[in-house]
Amino acid sequence: MPPLPPNLQQHLKKIIHTAQQSLPASPTIDLFCQFLLQPHTLPTPSNINLQLSKLQTFVHQLLQTTTQLLPHDPALSSYICQQFANFCQQLTQQCLLLYNGLYDPICAIVLLNPQFRILQCNSKIQEWTNLPIQEIIGKNITQLLQHENPKHSQDLCKVLQEFEVIQDLELQLLCANQTSLPIELSAYALKQENHILGYRCILKDIRCRKAQEEKQRHHTQKLESTLKQDHQKLKIIQQNLQNLLQYSPLPLIEVNQQLNITGVSQSLEQLLEYKNHELIGQPISKLCPKESQQRIQEHYHKLNLHFYGEMELKIYTKSQKELTVKISSIPLYHADNTLSGFRSFLRNITEEKKLKHELRQKFQELNILDEIGALLQATHKLDEVLYIILVAITAGQGLAFNRAFVFLLNSQTNHLEGQLAIGPMNGQEAHKIWNGIQQANPKFIELLEAYKSSINPNSPINQLTKSLKIPHNQPHILTHVLNSQQIFVFKQNDPPSPLHNLAKEFAQTIRSHNYALVPLVAQNQSIGVIAVDNLINRLPIDEESIQLLRIFTKQVASVIESSILYKELKEKVKKLENLNQELQDSQLQLSRLERLSALGKMAAVVAHEIRTPLVSIGGFARSILKGKLSPTKQQQYLHIILEEVERLEILLNELLSYARPMEPKFDSHSINQILEKCLLMIAPKTEKYHIQLHTQLQPNLPNLWLDSSQIRQALLNILENAIQAMKPQQQGKLTIQTQLKDNYVEISIKDTGPGIEESNLDKLFRPFFTTKPKGSGLGLAIASSIFEQHQGQIQVKSRPPQGTTFLLYLPLPKQQNP
Repeated sequence: MPPLPPNLQQHLKKIIHTAQQSLPASPTIDLFCQFLLQPHTLPTPSNINLQLSKLQTFVHQLLQTTTQLLPHDPALSSYICQQFANFCQQLTQQCLLLYNGLYDPICAIVLLNPQFRILQCNSKIQEWTNLPIQEIIGKNITQLLQHENPKHSQDLCKVLQEFEVIQDLELQLLCANQTSLPIELSAYALKQENHILGYRCILKDIRCRKAQEEKQRHHTQKLESTLKQDHQKLKIIQQNLQNLLQYSPLPLIEVNQQLNITGVSQSLEQLLEYKNHELIGQPISKLCPKESQQRIQEHYHKLNLHFYGEMELKIYTKSQKELTVKISSIPLYHADNTLSGFRSFLRNITEEKKLKHELRQKFQELNILDEIGALLQATHKLDEVLYIILVAITAGQGLAFNRAFVFLLNSQTNHLEGQLAIGPMNGQEAHKIWNGIQQANPKFIELLEAYKSSINPNSPINQLTKSLKIPHNQPHILTHVLNSQQIFVFKQNDPPSPLHNLAKEFAQTIRSHNYALVPLVAQNQSIGVIAVDNLINRLPIDEESIQLLRIFTKQVASVIESSILYKELKEKVKKLENLNQELQDSQLQLSRLERLSALGKMAAVVAHEIRTPLVSIGGFARSILKGKLSPTKQQQYLHIILEEVERLEILLNELLSYARPMEPKFDSHSINQILEKCLLMIAPKTEKYHIQLHTQLQPNLPNLWLDSSQIRQALLNILENAIQAMKPQQQGKLTIQTQLKDNYVEISIKDTGPGIEESNLDKLFRPFFTTKPKGSGLGLAIASSIFEQHQGQIQVKSRPPQGTTFLLYLPLPKQQNP
């Protein structure tokens, strides 16, 4: 019998384990379990106390457990019954082999003359008979050997003389103490040229064998009695299995090797509407259509090579009702392991196949909807979005309505306006449209291309749709659906009512008999209505189609709203772009005016600042040239001329720095060292104007990435501004501090001057703004520009008349930022 497939072996192990738990342990049961899992490894049961009654109980328990755990698979039940029969048969063979075993005897050899007198013998004769060898020599062999029947003993010589050979003849060897020894005699004639010279006899001691045979005979009789009882019990089990086949709740059928039906269960009779006698003896192909008969033959043919097989098949009942069944089959075997037939389990999967087909259709619809969703996400154009939606509603691969209309609420006019429609106005137009679409590829993206050729914005249906513009508060079936956010289905035969009359007017407008209206709702706000009908094929609009349309409109409503907003936004963006262009033109003109104003202001400042020193220089130079001044006076005038020249140089340097700022050259520098150099440079002026210097520079500050010359220039400009503020007082206090603050180094420069009015704080860093009688107004503007190039910043705090504080911030290098 073929081995079990791996999956059934796993089930069998589980079933054996479950059955063993409910019965006490038994060596016979363990031996049978081993044989079930490895049917070719039955050991010799020499030391096994056979308990076949327990084994029969265990087999019943196995079958019951199999039915409970695998109600739809009869293969294991058949396998267990077949193996039980094989097990019993092999046990019998093992016992017979055991009890009929051969044992090597101890042999004695005797040579006879032609008259059957003993000429020679070995010592075993003397040992067995306890007679001296001299007494044995010369005796007739019949004097030592005796048959149970004395007449047969006398005939021994006649038989040997006639046939010249005796094999395995059981006799009694007579001994000296009037006892006898059972032996087995084999003798043959010794011949020369067809003359008998004598005979050679071989005698075997069979006492042990006779004792064993007696014992075996007793056990054999007992075993035969047990096997007879078990055979009767096995018949009962087989009858139970036959009853299981007959009364099984599962549809079962058995066929022979010729594929003729040999047995069916009552459940199968009910399934196929046949009686038992109408099926028995008939070929199984009677149940199948002609095109399936070859397949079912192949199915059973493969079972000769495999233990299990299954297939799907269409069969007919007696009333010619078509069923789809799943057939699971196993082969059946005789006791000698020859194939006897097949057993098949039939499971009716007609409804299951129908449900799978419907599920496949729904899955295809969902795939279409998913594809539609992807296409809708890929565009924001309202016309394209509406087109895709209406194609999805009317396409055969989509919701399959004949026609679809879309109406959207205009937020500016509060009118419900027709936007687009897809579908024919009559049967001729429908045939033209659908005939062209059927030739297209069924993929949705290609359906869109196929529909494009059939959609005309100026077609009668689109002209009709676009002509409908209904105020949202006007009584109309479309506005009713819009405001109520409820689905409405119109049927021509519905009873009259005010709402039905409104619906009937719209039906006449679109020339439809039955239609459905579904609101488009996005974020709880109604944005429009979709109308559908089946004008051409007149199919009813069922509840399932309405629900699918409702789900679809819920998904697309937000897309339509986004497209509307995108369209409005696009229009507003276009307006803003126009306004922005106008603003840029105005800013360009303003910038030109500002540059002209700045040039004028710069010219005025430069003229004013240069004119005064030049007048002073010219006046004092002319006085010196006249030669009438004393040496002291002349020296005094020369000092004034030098001061004015320096003033002009500073002004020109500031103008050049502002007009042509240099690109910073960054490097790592200590801000404290730069401040110390600045303080040395302003020291003469602080001493001249009696200004006290106080410094609090935080040690070990990290180096900063900056242009030292530019930062020094910015710091000097701010320090010079503080000195100029305290100059009229001829005293003052200048405090400079540095500290690490977050990701910056903070530099604080505080003076005790008169302070800055709040109205002037916003103007400090404007070019040419100054409150001093002499000054260009460029120092702080240059300092601000330098700090901006270093990603730093300057803050000013002033409290007149207590003084002003400049807070300067320079960033730490990125790798040092915490």
